[in-house]
Amino acid sequence: MLNQAGMVVLTPNKVEFEKLYTSVMQVERKLDGDLKADVESLCRKLNNAVIIRKGRSDFISNGIISLECVEMGAPKRSGGIGDVLAGVTATCVAWAQMKSSLSPKQDFKESQKNIVYAAHCACSIVRKAWEITFSDCGRGSCVPDLLDKLRSVINSIEAAAC
Repeated sequence: MLNQAGMVVLTPNKVEFEKLYTSVMQVERKLDGDLKADVESLCRKLNNAVIIRKGRSDFISNGIISLECVEMGAPKRSGGIGDVLAGVTATCVAWAQMKSSLSPKQDFKESQKNIVYAAHCACSIVRKAWEITFSDCGRGSCVPDLLDKLRSVINSIEAAAC
């Protein structure tokens, strides 16, 4: 799986990241350690796999390029949002790969960079949609409500890009 790991995107939450880090790095992660450095070193150990470390802000890295998504989101996180993020990430990565396939000079490193940017875009889309969902539905918000908001968020991004 990790031979072409630059094409892999993992989306661990805090607890999942700690377990993954300990398993791969063979050492317990220091809880007060530098999250950015730890995500980057784990990515490198996983052959530059892309990791979206979900949390208060989402930290995205492939060990070379690192971004942080600080889009507001909402104070409550419901179960299933990570599944939505995985699906939106797959969609954004596919769109980025389709767009880059039109470029004859696309190489593996450029493709890896596009995956990191696509993952950041996915985090922004899901966080913005969840912010709108929470604003509309309050603490009773759930994933089906979020799915209803994704289309409008994606359409507004497309409209702004044109």
